[in-house]
Formats: sequence, structure tokens, C-alpha cells
Amino acid sequence: MLYNRTVLENGITVVSEPMDSVRSITLGIWFAVGSRDEAPSEAGMSHFMEHMMFKGTPSRSAKDISEEFDRMGAELNAGTSKEYTMYFARFLDEHLPKAFELLGDMVVNSLCAEEECQRERKVVIEEIGRMEDNPEDLVGEVFEAALWPEHPIGLPIIGTRETVGAFGHAEAVEFRRKHFISGNVVVAAAGNVNHEELVALSERCLADLPEGARTVRELRPPVAQNPVAGVERDTEQAHILLGVATMDARDPDRFPLQIMSDVLGGGMSSRAARSRIRGSDLSFPSPRHRRVLRLRRHEP
Repeated sequence: MLYNRTVLENGITVVSEPMDSVRSITLGIWFAVGSRDEAPSEAGMSHFMEHMMFKGTPSRSAKDISEEFDRMGAELNAGTSKEYTMYFARFLDEHLPKAFELLGDMVVNSLCAEEECQRERKVVIEEIGRMEDNPEDLVGEVFEAALWPEHPIGLPIIGTRETVGAFGHAEAVEFRRKHFISGNVVVAAAGNVNHEELVALSERCLADLPEGARTVRELRPPVAQNPVAGVERDTEQAHILLGVATMDARDPDRFPLQIMSDVLGGGMSSRAARSRIRGSDLSFPSPRHRRVLRLRRHEP
């Protein structure tokens, strides 16, 4: 895969992959901050800030932002994970300057007004309620909280009612000051994009972003526990998640681990699917396959 990469003087990384066969561009601004970077009292703040970036700037209201993207026929969205927060848009290539200026205004100049914070707290708390009412989503949160009870990575990305209920203008601005800095930013674009133009737009549209080096994450690996945790509800289904801590994300054995995951539960041809359909057992692959599936952690 061929791509271009430039690091600006203020630390912003700009990456592009030109695709001459299309007339569209997907542009994203990624910040190296997620739920694992939050203090206990900040649980859910990265996700909350994802919402707040859409709620207006000194020059645009939330309605203005939505309408300007709509006029371009563009798609605008965002997302939060344990590792990062992203804001992205898809649009025709001719709209790159305008789309970048809009995204830049959102992430640099969001007002985080107290009135909007009050509204958005209610929206996020409703999201928490919907997640808790969906066993398929809730089982993942229960599993991670049980596996890593003493580490931020075990906390829900969306936060809790208690923490989110305390978020306001001051808390949002302080969190942005600490984490939404130039060294934590990657600008990425793919499509019919010129890299030099993307670099120039990054310098101009993100010029007012506070400068700072990439935040160094504390090297505190989560210590896995092995409990059995559950939530009892009056439903017709039971959702079960079985898992263990394995290896570092850069460990070469992550590839056979993925193969094993697919064999056991990935798709209709997996052991789990065949068990449901045919009543077969969940026996581990035969010895001749174990060399492929072997995990260094468990076998010499």
C-alpha cells in the first residue's frame, strides 16, 4: 500500500493515500485520546467530547454545521474508542478545502457551552440506558469490567450516569486543553486527494490548535482477573461471553490467535455455528492444526 506521510513542525501527522480511480475523499482528524486515558472522575469524557464538537463554534451553530455539510452532499460522523477519538467526513473531491475548514473549526473552536453540555448529558445518559437494555451490548461491558477491574481500559467508553452527570463546560474545556493538542493529532485522507494540498490545509485549518507533544501513556499493563460475572434480567435469551487475556497487540502470535478465533466462532462455518446448526461438539482443532493455532503463551 502506497501512502504519503508528513509531520508538521507542531507535531501534527498528515497521511494520505491517493486513489486516482475515484472522485471522492474520506477525511478524518484523529486524536490520540480515548477512554483508557481518562481519570476515574472523567470516565466517558472522550465520548462526551465527541458529541460536543458538533454543538457549535463562535462562527457556526450546530444547525449551521449540519447544513453546510448537507449542502456539499457530504457525510459527517465521529467515533470514540479506548485508544482514540475521530471526526470524519466523506465528500466529492472538489469540496476538500471547505470540508477541512468545517472539520477544523469544529475540533479547534467548539464552544462547549454550558447549555449544550446540559442537553448532551441527557443524550448520553439515554445512550447508557439503551446499552443497558440491550444484553448483546451489555455483556461486553460486564466482561471487560470483570477482566480489568483496576484499569481504565475496563471502564465503559460511554462512561457512567454518575460521571457523565457531572460533566459541564469547565470539565470539557479542561479535558480538551490536556488532550486535544497538536502532537496527538493525525490527519488522514484517502481518495482523489493531493498530499501537498492536504498538508497546506492542515497547517491552515488547525493552526489554532494548542501545541504540545504526543501524550505519553503510562506503561501500566492491565492485570487480568478471572472471575465469573453476570447480570440477571427477565428476558428470553442468555448472552454468554467467554474470554481470557492473551498477548500484546504487537505480538506475532496475534495472527494465529485470529485464526483460532475464526475457527471457534467466526461466521457460519465456525465450530460454534456448526454446533448450533448440527448439534456437533466444540472440540478443538485436530493435532495437525495445532501448529498453526499454537499460542506461545500456552504451549512450549
